[in-house]
Parts: sequence; structure tokens; C-alpha cells
Amino acid sequence: MRGRKGQFYLLMVLLLVVFLFGVVSPESELAEPSGSFRALYSSFEAESPSVINSGIYDGNMSSRFLNFSGSYLDYSSTRDPGFGFAYALLGSGSLLVENRLPEAINATTPEVSVSVPSGSHVFINRSKNLTFYIGGTAYGFVFSREPELKAVFRKSEKKEVLVHVRY
Repeated sequence: MRGRKGQFYLLMVLLLVVFLFGVVSPESELAEPSGSFRALYSSFEAESPSVINSGIYDGNMSSRFLNFSGSYLDYSSTRDPGFGFAYALLGSGSLLVENRLPEAINATTPEVSVSVPSGSHVFINRSKNLTFYIGGTAYGFVFSREPELKAVFRKSEKKEVLVHVRY
């Protein structure tokens, strides 16, 4: 009789431990982007249509947007030094591809593949499809109208990389 009583207590302790472990153990969740990262890419997305419209009105959309992106990177580096972006702007029959990330990217259309070093830009003949290769990851875009902006925003912090893609 005594052996059964001991087995009963061991079983109850085991069940109690399993229950407590299930209640106490944290659930893994996807981390939300940090506030500054979200604010920076949202602000860029909110301001860019005004710059594009102003450039269309002035007749110099590409140079207007290049100036805006440079100024925006200067501003963003004061808020979050790890923030960067790369974009493609379809307008005037060509694609403007600019890289404001710390590493080179590869911009590929069905007709051509171009390496775009950090801090530089290139013009590519108009194409409906474009793929950015950044750090071993492909980001595919399809353009459906003109003008149209596609962008990849990235932030590196410690061992994690935050990414937001504007399709």
C-alpha cells in the first residue's frame, strides 16, 4: 500500500511541474518593428508622393527625388543610424534605382542586371519587372503605372535585421 501512495505523490508532482511549466514559459512572438524604424519608413512613404508630384510639375522628377532621398538619409541618420533604404522610381520612360543601404545591391530586370554600390544610383531602361538582391534575399517588384515608387527599408541592430518592403 505504501508504494502506491508514493507513486501517486510522484505522479501529482510530475503533473504539477508540467502544468507550471506550461503556464510560466513565455510564448514566442514576432517582434514588432521598433518605433523609430516604423516612423522613418512611414514618413518616407508619406512624403515621397509630394516630391514626385512636384518633380512632375517642374519636369525634373529624377533629380528632385535624388535630392529628397539624400536629405532624407541625412535626417534619418540623426534619428536612427542603422536605417537605410533602396528604391526604384519608374518615370519618364526609365527606372531610377538608388541604393542608400550600407552594402551594394543588385538590380535585375529581364533585360539587364546592374550592381549598385552603396550611396549611388543608376538609370535602367523601363521594365515592368525588377528584382533587388540585398544580402542574399530577393525582393521582386512589378510596375503597373508611371510614375511608381518601390522601396526596401532596412535597419540592422545587433543580430537582427528589420525589413519593410513597399510593393
